[in-house]
Amino acid sequence: MTVSADKDGLGVIVRSIIHGGAISRDGRIAVGDCILSINEESTINLTNAQARAMLRRHSLIGPDIKIAVYLDFAVLVSKAIAVFRVFIQCNIL
Repeated sequence: MTVSADKDGLGVIVRSIIHGGAISRDGRIAVGDCILSINEESTINLTNAQARAMLRRHSLIGPDIKIAVYLDFAVLVSKAIAVFRVFIQCNIL
């Protein structure tokens, strides 16, 4: 997963997710989501370098990471529409 600091200092934005990685397999975090804290350590007002270092540091601690995230509403809506389309297609066939 790659991240960058939010320009308003309100957290860290997820810019990409590695396909097949732990975050991708979990499926709860998406590109565009805003990470507010990692293991209860705030991500507010971090620089890009600090955000990347923080993520790296916490990933070295162990496989279990607690992330508080503000979900990107547009991503949620697009996922809901995709699921709805699959549901309709399955019921029509």
